Amino acid sequence: MVPKLPRSVRVACAPAVRLLLPALALLLGLVATSGAARAETKSPSSVSITAVGDIAMAPSTDGGGGFFPRMRSALTGDVVLGNLEGTLATGGTSKCSPSSTNCFAFRAPPAYASLLRRAGFTIMNLANNHALDYGPTGQSQTVAALDRVGLRHTGRPGEIAYVRVGNTRIALLGFAPYPWAQSLLDIPAA
Repeated sequence: MVPKLPRSVRVACAPAVRLLLPALALLLGLVATSGAARAETKSPSSVSITAVGDIAMAPSTDGGGGFFPRMRSALTGDVVLGNLEGTLATGGTSKCSPSSTNCFAFRAPPAYASLLRRAGFTIMNLANNHALDYGPTGQSQTVAALDRVGLRHTGRPGEIAYVRVGNTRIALLGFAPYPWAQSLLDIPAA
């Protein structure tokens, strides 16, 4: 059952992405003040949420400088959420064998966390099929990189990211059907 959101919440999606992927099943727990917000005027009781789907980065010759410049104007809001598809790490062992031709493991340098932050993101969902592409080491380095730049994260078992916007406290939870994520299949625990 999908919770009914208060009218005071305005959800905006980046133009390039209109739907969140099934792996990005998020539950937004909102404690909002009453009153409707006009789309063109942000009242103190409104919250603007922008969400995009998969973000898979890889090392690039320009240090990642070309990843987000044209997206920055769309990545605005009180909460700007992305699904980090892969790791921000230098260590860990790839889940793919060297001879594999149909396995994909994504890893970008930990410094790329600052690119996400500068682009406008405020929170990353880690509940997806690529969160452990480089094992627990890759995941812990990813979390450390996000923490260093002040990016909140959600999606690991029991992990809830809280954001306060005015008098509104928002809880964001990432879910996926994998053992390393908050289980999408365990509704009572959710």
